[in-house]
Formats: sequence, structure tokens, C-alpha cells
Amino acid sequence: MNGNRLYNRAMGAMMRLAGMLTCEQAAAHLSEFLDGELDPRTARLLEKHLATCKGACPDLADFERALRSALRARGAAPVPPRLEARVQEILKTYRG
Repeated sequence: MNGNRLYNRAMGAMMRLAGMLTCEQAAAHLSEFLDGELDPRTARLLEKHLATCKGACPDLADFERALRSALRARGAAPVPPRLEARVQEILKTYRG
């Protein structure tokens, strides 16, 4: 492991122990956070990070929220019939 990578891992571990997330960790958890799938402790850490981050994380969160909102407003795309038939075949196999 090179020195820079080791340093980054050590800093990440220290920040987690201090109850903080790095920008990299925050970005990695953002989708789960917006989907409501994060455990409460990590969600609190992410909220804290987004509220205090001077970097790009708040902009990234705003962008992802806007993107999700636009996709929801657009509605679901129809599933191609061949794909639906194939998925149904696979489900039958697993259901027995």
C-alpha cells in the first residue's frame, strides 16, 4: 500500500472515530441516504457533514436530489415486452 493511500485510510478511520465523515465517505453514502436506507448513526454523520462541508458535497447532494426529482416527475418508462417476458421466466424458475 502506498503512503498516500495509507494516509487516507488512517484519516478516514480517525474521522469516523471522531464522529465525522470524509467527503469521499459522504459521497459513497449519498444514494443510500436519499433512499432512506442508511442506519441512523451514519445518516446523522452524513447530515452533519453536508451541513458543515466547505467542499463539493453539498452541491453533489443538491444535484442528486434534483436529478431524482426530475426522474420521478418524468414517470416510469415502459418495460420492453421481451425484457418483461424474460424476467417472468426467471422468476418462475426461482419460485419453483
